[in-house]
Amino acid sequence: MLALIVVFFSGCKKDDSPVPTELPGSLNELKAQESFNWSTGMPVVLTITGLPTQVPVKSTLSVSLPDGSVLFSSLHQMDKDLSLNLIVPTTVVNLVLKYGNQTYNVSITNGKATFSFIPVITEE
Repeated sequence: MLALIVVFFSGCKKDDSPVPTELPGSLNELKAQESFNWSTGMPVVLTITGLPTQVPVKSTLSVSLPDGSVLFSSLHQMDKDLSLNLIVPTTVVNLVLKYGNQTYNVSITNGKATFSFIPVITEE
């Protein structure tokens, strides 16, 4: 029993040796990679394709971030195409479009987001 206790306590040793790290001597010696920039936003081009209608259909079109921050809001005619240049946080992967009482989630891929009022019809 005594041997078991000795093995148990001797197996858990604290490592007091410091981990070697290379720190710059001053702030002037700090260097960031060439590809680094301080920007926390990225440009996104949102392209909206209109739906041809017999009579003009107008409603408020708003583009928001998922947290509800509005990036764009304007009266929009549904049959008109629209292209918007937006700056969004780099962590955002989709936009929220509201047109009238309809809400749509639009994915951002490679700095581009596309939406069409023309419905996708699938054959079943």
